[in-house]
Amino acid sequence: MAILHIIRQSAFNSSDLEQCSKLATKVDTIVLIDDACYNVTHPLIKHIVDQLPGIAIKIMHSHAQARAISIVKPITAIAMNDLIDLTFSHEKVITWQ
Repeated sequence: MAILHIIRQSAFNSSDLEQCSKLATKVDTIVLIDDACYNVTHPLIKHIVDQLPGIAIKIMHSHAQARAISIVKPITAIAMNDLIDLTFSHEKVITWQ
């Protein structure tokens, strides 16, 4: 069962990303929005990618751009319409906040 995990807070200030990493599987998708965009440089992202090969990690492009955050592989940028599509293509959605 694929779960869409929407992370809203920075892992530098919250344990949401860490909690998500314990629940996520390689068929899930993680989307970074709002201040979670700062997580692109957090060590937990590398840990998640290493532990769950194939997991999709995406970032809301406009939110990253507003925070002057560069998007690096394996994270891919998405737009709001992509996020909406993801909510329909996953069996569950969890918003971590």
